Parts: sequence; structure tokens; C-alpha cells
Amino acid sequence: MQPRSDSDGPPHKRPLIQLPSLSEVQAAEQPVVQQLLFRPGALQASQPGASSEATFSPSTQQPSSARPASEPIATQHEAAGPSRAPDARGPANSGGQAWPGTSSGPPPPAAHGPAPGPVGSHQANPSSVLVSKRQEGNPLVKLMRNVRWQWADIVPDYQMGPACALYISLRYHLLKPDYLAGRVRELQRAFRPRVVLVHVDVDDPVAALGDVTATALHSDCTLICAWSYEEAARYIETYKQYESKPADAIQGRTEPDYLSRLTAALTTVRGVNRTDVLTLGAALRSMAAIMQASAEELSACPGIGPTKGSEGGLVLEMLLEGDEDEEGGGQDLAGQVGYERASSTLRYFPAGLLDALPPADCHSYAPMMSQRRHRATVLEPSTSEWRQDGAMYAVEANSCSHACTPLLVRSGRPGKGGRAAKSPKVPRTPRAPVQLGGVTLPPCTLPLSTPVPFAGGRVSVRAAFREATLLLTGATGYVGSVLLEQLLRVQPDFARVFVIIRAKRGVAGDARMDALLRRPLFHLHHRGGDFPAEVRRKIVVVSGDLSQAGLGLAAADRRRLCREVNFVVHSAASISFVEPVHMLLAQNYRATRCVAELAAGMRHLRGFLHVSTAFVNSNCARGSHVEERMYPLRLADGRCADHAAIAAELAALPPRQAERQAAAYLRQTGHVNAYTLTKAMTEQLIASFHSAAFPVAIVRPSIVGAIARAPLPGYFGNSAGATAYFMAYATGMATFTCHKPRHVFDVVPADVCAAVILATTAALTQCSMSMDAPVVVHTCSGTTNPRAHVDLLREIVAPFWDAQPPPHRFIRGRYPACNDPHVYMEEATWHFWARCLAANAKFWLISALLRLLGYAAVSAKVWSGWQAWRTYNTSALDFNIFFCARNSRALAAALAPEEVAAVNVTWEAPRDDLKAYFTTHMQYMRAYFFKQASKAA
Repeated sequence: MQPRSDSDGPPHKRPLIQLPSLSEVQAAEQPVVQQLLFRPGALQASQPGASSEATFSPSTQQPSSARPASEPIATQHEAAGPSRAPDARGPANSGGQAWPGTSSGPPPPAAHGPAPGPVGSHQANPSSVLVSKRQEGNPLVKLMRNVRWQWADIVPDYQMGPACALYISLRYHLLKPDYLAGRVRELQRAFRPRVVLVHVDVDDPVAALGDVTATALHSDCTLICAWSYEEAARYIETYKQYESKPADAIQGRTEPDYLSRLTAALTTVRGVNRTDVLTLGAALRSMAAIMQASAEELSACPGIGPTKGSEGGLVLEMLLEGDEDEEGGGQDLAGQVGYERASSTLRYFPAGLLDALPPADCHSYAPMMSQRRHRATVLEPSTSEWRQDGAMYAVEANSCSHACTPLLVRSGRPGKGGRAAKSPKVPRTPRAPVQLGGVTLPPCTLPLSTPVPFAGGRVSVRAAFREATLLLTGATGYVGSVLLEQLLRVQPDFARVFVIIRAKRGVAGDARMDALLRRPLFHLHHRGGDFPAEVRRKIVVVSGDLSQAGLGLAAADRRRLCREVNFVVHSAASISFVEPVHMLLAQNYRATRCVAELAAGMRHLRGFLHVSTAFVNSNCARGSHVEERMYPLRLADGRCADHAAIAAELAALPPRQAERQAAAYLRQTGHVNAYTLTKAMTEQLIASFHSAAFPVAIVRPSIVGAIARAPLPGYFGNSAGATAYFMAYATGMATFTCHKPRHVFDVVPADVCAAVILATTAALTQCSMSMDAPVVVHTCSGTTNPRAHVDLLREIVAPFWDAQPPPHRFIRGRYPACNDPHVYMEEATWHFWARCLAANAKFWLISALLRLLGYAAVSAKVWSGWQAWRTYNTSALDFNIFFCARNSRALAAALAPEEVAAVNVTWEAPRDDLKAYFTTHMQYMRAYFFKQASKAA
């Protein structure tokens, strides 16, 4: 294929490459190539949270340090054209032929240690990019820092799930013109799409690009051009990261009205705001007139002025026109490929290939330009359409499907805000102490430069779980059941949900699930009082026991889970503060390890979410600000504790010795009970899988309270947390406390917690995540909607129970006044311990009397209720720790607008009324425990 000559037309009308017509392709019974056009250069920049270089050993699936590239050695081939780029490392082969990856020949083994051996596809980690040994020494490989990769014996150069890629540089193509066609013939048709990734590394790429384009078209391959190794690596990473996502996840959002599109376009210019856009639109009427206006015309617009008018005119001119080079000569844009200057990089692609895109990818309102040296002629919106998607696209308005017209893509240094499509602003945690809700919030300790997770992404729960299969543990628990209900309501089009449930008291797992689905929590799904059978069939109960080795799963069930599951949400755990350490280790630490090991064998796993607790960092100083990150588990001497060694040591000891040794570890680590210690150890455990096996996210709830909104306001699934606190106060057990009156009472609604879990799980596949550590999201209220203990009692709890006391309680008259000095007292005083002893004797006698009268069940409830309050009423559990909400706010900002109402991931003041929320909670308690209808407020 030959490029068109200069006589075929003026430079601004002359196609860069002439492609065969679509009729010629169809005549040969070849489908039109499916094209995926990225913004060139846009993926060169490191993505948020990019980790340091690391490779993964296929034999152990453990991270190892990246193998250093061998020292550059002079090439021995006599290829014509410029010498190899400085970063193209690897010596030439003995035959003098250039290697297709770097134009320099295949390299010898690494000089600093043996390379990991290749693995077959059956041994490959499904979450990794498979790299052929042909690519050893290619700088592209070590630049893939945002996805896992491993060597493998594969036909293509790179395998990204169902997609594959062949890598070739134009310099090598000029040396070996038949190499690409031969490699394409070797590919199996099972791969879709099949990508030809071309590295444009020659000064005159026209002829070579024409040949490569023709080969891609006739071989039904997708053609992608990259101008650097970094950009090529970003394309491979993007294919892997979007492997299981819907096609529209990578498409830009098109605003419905012209003014919104105009605003999105013009505010990318530094210094232009929305008010300026309204002014310019009213004065100049169209995008064409604004872009063609001179500095004087812009300055004459009200509110623009000479400074902004001049700046805006210069920036717009730099976006769309060629500037003079350093030597003073003019640059003709249509004749340049990869034209670079300090402010931007201009790229050209065949415009005719846009016809191969699906209709959803068509650009709306495109300023069609004829490229000229000093002015861009822009068509009106009625003639053509354009989409602002972080880059400016321009094609000839009269281009036909088989013509190849210059397509201008701006990349490089971004404009205002760093990108054209701005991410919603995320409220920052205060940098200095502030007062909110009667509580003093400590300042945030994170540096301002710390990357924000989910920034620039778009999180959609419905898109992530459409036709997906989940494994959910803890479904019969409170958080798990609310999570299951919310999934059924928000995205009913999932494939299925596997739930691991053990038989209990002779009741099988399926019967326990049926009983759960009959609860009022699922009332929105009931039809005629019953749960729909077609929905019930999508909830598959797997018989197992998380406290047993191997989760107690049958071999057939394990194989099915490994074959079908896409997401794992592990919410099962023991939340008891008083259980023996052996039980806590079995239910929290060992169960999580077994679930993670099961997940490591799942072929199509996209993400693993672990539900932890915000109090894993309860050993931090009181009044401190705890960030959403992994804190090391340190001993008193500053050494990092080995969670696996601690777990093995405690499990090997007899129960009494294990309790004593656990108490010693509590003193060493600063934790207050074995529950928070085992949960902290479990976080360290699951984090180790993130860097080796699959993507992990951790959600840390604070105290989980009743449901705030849907499906049933006030509903609570257990008698722990805020429900136990209010019950102790209502029955007269909680008449005094050692908790500080101005300390924060951090409670998060269960539906908000479930929404955060769903959205964070979806974000694992829809946003770029760090390879270094799992993303951590707090779901709490202490920094977003705080309330002090004394204000909660004085303003909400005491007035409610004074107005409608329960029929049976252990005090007479009004409840203790919150300003009574005898309500709040120091734990170390004799007065506090005297009252504790007196109350303990009182409830022991009441319990014994009830048991003698034949009310054994009531007696047990009274005594266990007092024991629970006595356990909580200690200064050790008066944490007063403030959990950062930066990531949860970023998650809310990234959430798809149409899902915000159904997936509410924040609990913010003043939007969310704490008084109404707690009042509804206590009304539900009154109806459930005391069988009384609440009085109207």
C-alpha cells in the first residue's frame, strides 16, 4: 500500500493513509475491524495509586522484586533509520536481526538472577496479564505497574483474559514486513478482541502504518498505536482492568443539552469558569464564534476583561492550531505525526476507522476542523456533533467510511483541573480542629498530596453486578442480611448469589435462608406474603461451616464456586467481646484465611471485599484521627507482629494458657480485647493476598445501628451496638457510666454500611486501585455526623423513654438526669466501684428470684443484659477515636448519579437528622421488645 502523493490535494485536505474501502473488505467476506480508539498519550501518566515495580512468581504467587533490566549493549544489526531509543534495552541477537519488541533483538537472561519460568494457561492466575517469553527484555513489561503479570507459554505476546495483543514496533516492521502477518495467522480465533499494538518509533510512519493497518483490517484485529513504551503499557493495563466491565464503562458521558457540553469544553481552559461560559455564550452565541474570536473580541465580553480574554484566546489557539517552532518556521498540522511542544502533544489517526465503532461510541457535537496554520474552521452544532471526553476530536465533515482523514487528539499537559471531564469535588477532612455536633474533631494527618481512591472513576453497582455471581458469607447475620436485601433491590439482574450457611440446632441451611427471607427486612420483595420462587432460585445455599477446616465444603461445591464466582464478600465474623480466643481465632482469622484460599482458586474472580471493623485501630491514642489505610500491628518494642505466628501459637496452646498468652499480646499491642486483636490480625492476613492473588478492598464499619431509610426504617437485626445501649438505658440498667460525656458516639446505619460494601466491591473492577495495599473505606459518623454521649442522652434518648417508658423496668420515676454528677464518674474512683458492686448484687438477686418463680428464660435475659452493660461500661471501651471518611466521600462522589438515591454511602450532617434516626430506632425497639405501639411524636 502506498501513501497518497502531495499532488492529491492540499495538506489540510490530504489523507494521511489511504485504506481499502469497506466494500472491498466486505467483498472479501472479512468483517470490519472492531476499533477501540483511546486518547493517545492520556494513559502515559501514572494512574492514581500506581505501585512500585513488582513481578510475581508463578510458582508461589508471592511478590518478588522486579528483575533489573540488563545493561544496554550496542546493537549488532545494521538496520536503516534512527538508532534505538535510549529506553529500548536488550542486546541484538547473534543473527543480526532486530527483536520485534524493542527493535534490538532478543536479550539474554537477566544479569541479576534467574528469571521466573513460564507457566501454562492452566497454571496462570486469572487476575494476571500473561506475558510471552518473547517479550523478555521489552521495557513495556516492567512499565505495567497497575496490574499483575506473569510469564507464560502463550501464542500471543500478551493475554488479557479473553483478549490478546501482538506487540510490534514500526522499526522492526520495516526490517521484517512479513513478520506481523505470520504472527496473526498463529492466533486462535478464540481470542476476542485480538489487538495489534504498534509502537510508532520512526520519523516517517506513513507507509509502515498503512501496511500494518491493512493487515489488521483483513485479519479482523483491533489496531492501537502508541508513541512510547509507557503508553503501550497503559493500553495493556486498561484492557486487563476493563476485562469484566460493561462496554459503556469506558465511554464518556454525554450531556443532554448544548450549554452543558459547551461548559464542559470551555472550562477545560485554565482560568475559564462557568460564569465566563454563560457570558461568552450569550455574547458570541456559538462554539465556532468563541473559538474564532480574537483577544479583543473576547476582552469586550462583560466580565472577561483583557487579561482573561487574552489568556483564553491564547490557550484556545494552542489547543487547535500549530504554533511556530523554535527556529521560527511554521508547522503544518496535517503533515505532522506526534507533533510535540511544551504545552500539548498532537496525534493523528485514521478518521474512517470511526465508522467501525458501535453506535454508542459515536461522538456528539464534534467541531469539524480543516487544519490550517493559524485558524480552525469549526462547523455549527447543527452540522456535526461533539463529545467532550477528556480530549478534543476532529474529523473532516465530508469524510467517507473508507477515507483516512487526520484525526486530531490532544494529550499531554492537561488543562484546568487536570482533565476535561472533572471529577466531583470530595469534601476534605479538616486540617485543623473544628467543632461539629458538639464534638471537637481532630485534624486530618494525611498529606494533601495523598491520592484519593476512586478519583476520576465512575462507580456503578448495577453495572458491576449485572449477570455477575457472588459468594456471600455471613448472610444470616445482620450486616450480611441487609447487604443481601440491598443487592436484590438495587440490582436484581445478578446471575446468582452463593451463601455458605451451616445447619444449626437441627435446621438445615436452606431452611434457615427461607426463614430469613420471610423476615420484615425483605417485605419489599414479598408477593402475596411469600418470597418469589424465581428470585429464591438465584440464592444458592451451600452447606458449610466457616469455623471448620476447608469451610466444611463438599468437593463438588468447592469446584462449582471456583468455576462460577466473580465477587467474594466476606462479612461473617464473631463480634463478641467475651468469647474465648480460640473461638475468635477460628471464626475471624482462620475462617478468613480459608475463604481467601478458596477465592485464590476462582477462575473468574474480579474482587474480594473483607468486612472488618473500624476498631481494628482502637489501640491508637484517644482523641486521634485514624486514616483509611493499613496500620502495622506493632508490639511494645516497636517491632511488627507476625500475625501468622501469633495465630499459630495461640491455637497450639490449651485454652487457659491461650487466654493468658492472648492477654499478654493485648498488653503488647495496645488492644483492649481479643476481638479487636483478631480482627486486626485478619486485616494483615487478607492484605497479603491483595499483593499476590486477587484485588482486595476492606470496609471498616464503626458501631452498626438500625436501618435509616430503605427497606424498613428502624429495623435492627441483633441486640448489639446501639440497640443494646438504648435497651440498657430503657430498662434501668444503665444508670451511671464512666464514659466521658463529651466523647463521640459513632454509629452508622446498617443500610449505609451495606451500600458502602456494595459500592466498594463494584469499584474494585471500575476504578484504578493501588497494587501496594488494599483500599480501605471507613463507614462511620464520628467525622461526618458526630454526636456526644451527653447530647445523645439529654436531647434524644431520655426524652423519648420519659414520654413512653416500657411496661417493665428496674427503676421508678423519671430516668436519671443527664446533668446529674452521679451519672458520669471516673472508673478509678471508689464511688464508681461501689455502685458497680451494688448493681451487680441487685441484678443477681432479681435474676435468681425470676428463676425460682419459673421464669428461667427471662432470668437469663436479665443477667446477660446486665453482664453486657457491665462489659461495655469500662473506660477501655470509651474509645473517642475519629475515623477518617475521606475515601467514603470519594466513593460517594464517584457513584453514578442515577444510583445515589438507592446506594447511599455517606451519613452526613446536616442532611441526615440524628434525632429522627434514633427516635425511629427506639420506636421499633418499643414495638419489638415491649409489644407497644409508639405514641405520635
